[in-house]
Amino acid sequence: MTNEQQVICNLIAKTLFGAESEFSPEISWNDVYLECIRQTIPGMVVSAIPPEAPFEVRMKWINASGVNSASNQKVSEGHFEIHKLLTENQIPYTILKGLATASYYPDPDMRSLGDVDFLIRNEDAERCDRLLTEKGFSAEENRLPYEWGYMKGTLEYELHLSINGIPEGDAKLVTEGYLSDIIETSVLSDAYAEELKLPDDFHHGLVILLHTAKHMVGEGVGFRQICDWAVFVSRLGERFPALFEEALKKIGIWNYALILSAVCSKYIGMPIFSWMENFEDDFLELVMEDLLRKGNLRKEADSGVDTIMVEKTDSGGVAEGSMLIQLYKNLAQKTKYKWPVMNRKKVLIPFGVAVMCIQYGAGTLSGKYKKINPKKLVKNAEARRRLYRELQLFKENEDNAEENENV
Repeated sequence: MTNEQQVICNLIAKTLFGAESEFSPEISWNDVYLECIRQTIPGMVVSAIPPEAPFEVRMKWINASGVNSASNQKVSEGHFEIHKLLTENQIPYTILKGLATASYYPDPDMRSLGDVDFLIRNEDAERCDRLLTEKGFSAEENRLPYEWGYMKGTLEYELHLSINGIPEGDAKLVTEGYLSDIIETSVLSDAYAEELKLPDDFHHGLVILLHTAKHMVGEGVGFRQICDWAVFVSRLGERFPALFEEALKKIGIWNYALILSAVCSKYIGMPIFSWMENFEDDFLELVMEDLLRKGNLRKEADSGVDTIMVEKTDSGGVAEGSMLIQLYKNLAQKTKYKWPVMNRKKVLIPFGVAVMCIQYGAGTLSGKYKKINPKKLVKNAEARRRLYRELQLFKENEDNAEENENV
């Protein structure tokens, strides 16, 4: 981690869990502020900024926090609009992440909100699409099979027909089984100015864990998602294993949940509970660095190539075998999303891959993208694969395949 990220860890520990820290007079508070902006957490830690931070930096921080609060209010209103619209038209739904996640924070406004994510049943998809269109929501042209994007004003909305991060193989059916009643078991929450349908504790925890695992392997995670897990686990405390251990072992992410929890305790002050396990400090440091390497789910100009040599784009899992073959597969997947015609005319996919490579090369020459070192790139990709093998994502399930078929 960088010095700025270490300072942010201390600020988060103070804000979320009351931990006290002393700060070196040599800290560049402006650099810490800029890293908080990159991680989209300025409002989360503003109350923990010590008085010795320069006045001009504290003022920038306070202003950024105010902008964050105004943005949160607008996104919250988008959540309330979706609730009213779907409820009045008898379309069952539940909120994913967003205000569902914020509800676990000491102050929900600490959590920066992005877009409005909501899940509906597949059989309601066409009716919901027509309803949104009639009410002034404009649909995005490129749609994933399980996720449809909309805009209304400046707000982004994502209609989900499935949960992001569901793995492949034996774990797929098991995970889908546990998620099958997420809408039916959602609760009508009065935690905010208006009512919302939010997932219960079990389904919410499973959603954010799958989301974190997928994006860690893919475009990266960041402090915001680490804090989401920390406040959730802290809220459950000693009840966590009773609610999750059996299910997460069958899916194959119990070990990942333990590691992520250990990271939260070591770096951002989450309380240690009796069910948590000890891991080597060096290993937890590698995990933390990988979680933070790209900020808040944002791809830096030169940071995506090693990811598509590691990740299975379609599932978010860790690819095995040749990295070059995986690179081509993932580029092919991206071309089908960028140019939907290639889903019907697969013969064009190699040409699409070639065009994307040419575009990247031209961007490198023009300075749009940073130049890459192929040797370093492969080395980093190999290191990340080794780390993910140690995380054992969705691997425990393979030892219990027969048992899982009965879930």
